[in-house]
Amino acid sequence: RVRSIEVTQGPVKVRTYSKSVSPGGLVYLTARLVNASGQPLTGRTLTFKVNGVAVGTGVTNANGVAARRLTAPSTPGNYEVAAEFAGEESYEAGSGAGTLTVG
Repeated sequence: RVRSIEVTQGPVKVRTYSKSVSPGGLVYLTARLVNASGQPLTGRTLTFKVNGVAVGTGVTNANGVAARRLTAPSTPGNYEVAAEFAGEESYEAGSGAGTLTVG
């Protein structure tokens, strides 16, 4: 006899940190991934985007923090930065956004 098991995906929270940098300067985009209880999720891949364009990925460490090194745009202004978690069997997808100020 087979019983069905329903797996419920838990929600996640992604916090993307805003940064300021000089035009063409190096900056680390960072984000933190936690579960609904605020516990860090380690070893998960986050995709970083600037103005909707993927610029690379980072893997979360023991504190749930992922980082991606980036050369800032050469044009001053405010750029939306986002970190996205695609989700997996145990956790839903999630994203967070911040601002990269180039000036």
